[in-house]
Amino acid sequence: MINQRYSKATEELTAAASLLLASKFNEVDDNIPLLEELAKAHQNLSMAKWSQEEIRSREIEICNLFGWELDTIVPLQFVNNLVS
Repeated sequence: MINQRYSKATEELTAAASLLLASKFNEVDDNIPLLEELAKAHQNLSMAKWSQEEIRSREIEICNLFGWELDTIVPLQFVNNLVS
């Protein structure tokens, strides 16, 4: 859980998940790092070895913490914005 006692390794996991979330908000699709790439880079830089699933799980915990409800965007939503 995200409110667990933090260690350096846990902070690194939260940072990796936060970086992934931030990239999804501020980058075009071609620049968003793949989860696999992020996990591999994190393993090269950190003593802790986090799996892709652990990073994704922390990403979801962060979204839940902020009360973000994520949904898939379909083309019709863009059309509705353009028409109105």
